[in-house]
Amino acid sequence: MSSMEGPAQIVSYVNPALCHLVGKSREQMIGKPFAEILPDGDKCLVLLDRVYRSGIAESHIEQEHAAPHPLYWSYEIWPILVAAPDRD
Repeated sequence: MSSMEGPAQIVSYVNPALCHLVGKSREQMIGKPFAEILPDGDKCLVLLDRVYRSGIAESHIEQEHAAPHPLYWSYEIWPILVAAPDRD
């Protein structure tokens, strides 16, 4: 799991499972654009951008044919809307 902020999708939080999955430490990911963490062309980036622009949650499931067993990827992406601060 991770949390990103803004149109550049700057990483603000990652859990240990994601660190293990991508082979990077928390310190290597926090403050960096998510695009620098994922492989080039990763479909997750397209979904992140669409969720950021629309404010509507999206899901994606795909199977990767790898030896000796296939891998399954599942993305659940939710927008977290923050209210603008009150101005006096």
